[in-house]
Amino acid sequence: MEKQNILLVDDDADLLKVMSEVITTLGYGAILASNGQEAVLQFEKHIPNLVFMDVKMPILDGFDAFFRIRSKFPNANIIMMTGFADHARWKEVKSSLRHLFIRKTMAY
Repeated sequence: MEKQNILLVDDDADLLKVMSEVITTLGYGAILASNGQEAVLQFEKHIPNLVFMDVKMPILDGFDAFFRIRSKFPNANIIMMTGFADHARWKEVKSSLRHLFIRKTMAY
């Protein structure tokens, strides 16, 4: 059986590292990207089984990356994560019912 890969996309390098460690500990392959543009390129190169993608990132945000990936790969499994609310953009993504949106929170 081929190892399943998960694309992790976040501009927070520390969070990306922790997520990668968790994913690999669970037996999945981790593919990393630090912005939406890298996410699109990595998705096209590796066709991962699942994507965890931050929304607010430099160069290309998660919303734009989501729509670029979905235009070429309509069955892509994408979970969006954010600590910020952009209700208008979220409604665009929400119209695609196969996708999940996770709100990130910080514990102090």
